[in-house]
Amino acid sequence: MGHSLQKLSQSINIKERNDFSCALFTESGELIANAPHIPVHLGSMDEAVKNIKKHCSYDDGDSFICNSPLFGGTHLPDITIITPIFFKQKLVMWVASRGHHADIGGKTPGSMPGDSKTLSEEGVIIAPTKIVSQGKLHQEILKQILTKADYPVRNYELNLNDIKAKLAANHKGVQQIQSMANQFGPQYLAQMSEEILNFSHKKTLLALAKQNPIKATKKVTNQRSLSVNILSKKDKVVFDFTGTSPLLKNNFNTPKPIVKATIMFVLRSMIKDDIPLNSGLMRAVGIIIPDDCMLNPKDESPVVAGNVETSQALCDLLFEAFQIKASSYGTMNNLSFGNASYQYYETLCGGIGATKFSNGTNAIQANMTNSLLTDPEVFEQRFPVLIELMALRHGSGGLGQKHGGDGIYRRLHFLEDMSISLLTQARDIPPQGLLGGKHAQRGLNQIEIDGDWQELPECCEINITAHTKIAISTPGGGGFGHPKEIKTHYIFSFGSNMDLTQIRTRCPSAQIICRARVKDKEIRYTRYSPHRKGGVADMYQANGHEVYGLIISINTKDLAVLDKIECDDNGYQRLEIYAQDDNHQKIKCYTYDVIDKKPDIAPTKVYEWLVYSGAYYLNASTNYLKRIRSYR
Repeated sequence: MGHSLQKLSQSINIKERNDFSCALFTESGELIANAPHIPVHLGSMDEAVKNIKKHCSYDDGDSFICNSPLFGGTHLPDITIITPIFFKQKLVMWVASRGHHADIGGKTPGSMPGDSKTLSEEGVIIAPTKIVSQGKLHQEILKQILTKADYPVRNYELNLNDIKAKLAANHKGVQQIQSMANQFGPQYLAQMSEEILNFSHKKTLLALAKQNPIKATKKVTNQRSLSVNILSKKDKVVFDFTGTSPLLKNNFNTPKPIVKATIMFVLRSMIKDDIPLNSGLMRAVGIIIPDDCMLNPKDESPVVAGNVETSQALCDLLFEAFQIKASSYGTMNNLSFGNASYQYYETLCGGIGATKFSNGTNAIQANMTNSLLTDPEVFEQRFPVLIELMALRHGSGGLGQKHGGDGIYRRLHFLEDMSISLLTQARDIPPQGLLGGKHAQRGLNQIEIDGDWQELPECCEINITAHTKIAISTPGGGGFGHPKEIKTHYIFSFGSNMDLTQIRTRCPSAQIICRARVKDKEIRYTRYSPHRKGGVADMYQANGHEVYGLIISINTKDLAVLDKIECDDNGYQRLEIYAQDDNHQKIKCYTYDVIDKKPDIAPTKVYEWLVYSGAYYLNASTNYLKRIRSYR
C-alpha cells in the first residue's frame, strides 16, 4: 500500500518526504498492522475508522474521506481515505491511508498557520463523507468539499491527485486481504488478528506489571504545561492528565486520538518483542482527560500545532515519567511557505535524548514523526529557494553519563516573495536532561534583516520579500545521568581552530561542548605568522559586535600541551573570558590572544577560507562573514 501511494502521489510532501501512513484494521476498527510510517498517524487512525463504521452506511466498493478532529482526525492537512473490505458480501476488515497534504486551504499557504484562532482558519474541515460508491469516484462531491469552504484549497488538482493515490493504495490493500481471505478463510484472518491483539495486550501488562504510581509534569513554555499521573486500577493502567493546562486560545490544543497515539508509541517502545504497532497495546490502558484541557479541544478549537508539537512534548513527558529517555528535541520544527504559485511544508530533525544505555542520535526525525526531508536537487528545482546551509549543530546535545544527540542548522534563501509560517517548540525552555543529565541547547528561529540575524518567536506568520534568508537551528536532546567527574578546562576556539579532528591531533581529550559567542569583539588579522605566511585571526575589541566559536573541553595534560604550542612557541597569552551559549548562559573559559596586535595583516586565501568556512558552518550572518574579509 505504502509503495503504491508514494509512487502514484504528485505532491513532494508525500512522494519525497514520505509524510503518509497506511494501515490495516479489524472488522471492529482496531489497528492490527501497518507499515513503519508515521506514529502520530498510525496510533490515531483507528478512531477515524470507528467513526466511519458508526456514522456512515457502507458497502463493497465504497471509500470515505475525513480529516475532522471530531471524527478521529489529527489536524486538517492529514486527510484520511478509509475503505471497507468485503469478502463474499461480508465485512471482514478495513484499510486506511493518511497523508499530509501540502495545502488544504486555511489562512496561510501550507495550511500550518502559526497564529490560528479557529479550526476553520487551518483549512477545509471534512466530516466523514463517502466519495466512492461501488468503485466510482464522485469527483463533483470532492471538488465541492475542497473548493467551496471558507478557506478553500489553493491547488485543487494537486489535492485530487494525492487523494486518488490514496484510493489506489487502499485498493491494493483490499485486493491483498481478499486474496488472503480466499486462501485461508476470513475466520482464520479474524482469529490471527485477535491473537496479535491479545499477545500485545499481555506484553503491555508485563511491561507495566511492577510499575509504581508515577506523577510527572513537563513545562513546555511559561504559558503551557503537561501533567500525567500513571497508576494501576484493577486490570488497567490509567494515564490521568489532570493538571495539564486548560483549553488554549492558540493552536497547541491536541485531539484525544493524538494523546492515545503517543501512549501507544511509548508503550510499544517499552516492549522488546518484535510486534507491530496495534490496538492491543491499549487494551490495558485507561485515559482520563479533564473537560477544560488543551488535550480535549472543542468543535472550533484550533489544533494544527497539537498534532505536530504537543504530541512531541507528550512523548518526552511519558519517556521521562518512566525514566527511559531524556527529552528529545521536543518539536517537529515545522516550516511552511508559499505564494499563489507554490506551497510547501517540511519538518526538521533534531537531537534525540540519551538513555541509560546509549547516547542520543544526532539529526534524526523521531518519536511521533518519521518523515524525510526533500532532496536538495528536487527542492531547488521545484521551488524558488536555495538551501545555503544544512549542517550538524555540534554541541547542541546535553552532557551526561550519556550525552544527547545534536540538532541541525538549516538556512534558506528565498528568491521570490513568500508567506512564511513557523510552528515550533523548545525555543524558550530547552530539552531537559534526566537523572542528572544536562539540558540541551534550545532551538532558534531567525530572519536576516539588513545582514544580521534577528530572532523570531516559536510560532509566527510573516510575509517576506525576495532574497530574504530564514535560519532554523533545531534543538539537541537532553543528557542522561550525571556527567563523569573529570577535571576539564574549557577553551573558546574560533577563527581557523574549529575543526575537532585537527584539534585532537594536539589535544586527544578534546570534546565539543557547544557553540558560543564572545560579545563586544570581532575577528581581525592582527599578527603575521611565518608558518601561515600571512595574518592570523585574533579577537579585537569592537563594541556591539561578537565572535562566533566553539567551546571545547580538554583535560589538564592537553591544556599544558596547548599552552606550550600557543604561548611558549608562538608568543600568545592565555586569557580567561566569558562566552555565551545559545541558551543565554555565560560560560567561563580560556582563549589564546595575540599580545602585540597589529591589524590588518592580510591572510593567505587558504587561511581566510578556513576562518570563513568555520564561521559559515556555525550559521554566522552575512554581515559577520563580510567582516571576516573586511581587511580587503
